[in-house]
Amino acid sequence: MIAGLSLVAGGASAGTLGTNITIPDESSSAPSGWYGPQEDQEVEPSCVTGQNLDVEVFVFDGYDFNTGGTGPRTVAGDLFIDIDGDAQYGSLGHAPNNYNPYDIVADTFGYDFVVDLDFTAMTYTVVDLRGTGAAIQCDSEQINDAANPWRYVRGGEVLPFGGGIAYLNDLADNDPTIAGYGGSDLIGGSHDVATVDLNWLAGYVGPSMEFWTHFTMECGNDNLIGHYPGPGVPEPATISLLGLGLLGAVMRKKFWA
Repeated sequence: MIAGLSLVAGGASAGTLGTNITIPDESSSAPSGWYGPQEDQEVEPSCVTGQNLDVEVFVFDGYDFNTGGTGPRTVAGDLFIDIDGDAQYGSLGHAPNNYNPYDIVADTFGYDFVVDLDFTAMTYTVVDLRGTGAAIQCDSEQINDAANPWRYVRGGEVLPFGGGIAYLNDLADNDPTIAGYGGSDLIGGSHDVATVDLNWLAGYVGPSMEFWTHFTMECGNDNLIGHYPGPGVPEPATISLLGLGLLGAVMRKKFWA
């Protein structure tokens, strides 16, 4: 399964060359294996191993965004974006048990924007988290607190950007679309791709176009971090999340008041 994210210049189409922007999440407990420093074939320490909940590049392995993975607590989170380099992950993540499972907190973990993903309607909304009143929900496990944040709840400033999530599913390892999104070296069998437009981001990051990205699922089983250092000038962009298509619980978004 591809579990990751790619930056694609121009439009997101089959065969379009993307840039793999995945970086280590800095959460590991062994030099190799499922708890190692790599992202492909890796999950967080003490979490469930195997392809089912493995997110591998900011392009997803073992994960179906529409339905979640197999088993409980696998609902997809939202896409968080940091533009000033102070996102808290890995060694900068919160200490274990700092927040309880499912806590709704004012802490934005250093992220400046969130792409609020709705895989029921297949649409997304962009929210600026830098003001006051933004509330973020933690994941459902305390064993990997550094996987936070999970998803957006309310507050912040809803921006006039958004649209539909482009979705491809059941792509084989050798499908040219996989290589086109930066996942040519990934393995796992069947892959899903979810794509959203990031053209709006150029108006906030300036000429460098540098930004960081974060995604996890409800259980926080795998934390995925991306860093785009920028091409030097603003370019049209899309973000693509790829994942393995598996049967699972039907996704429910915004089940709270």
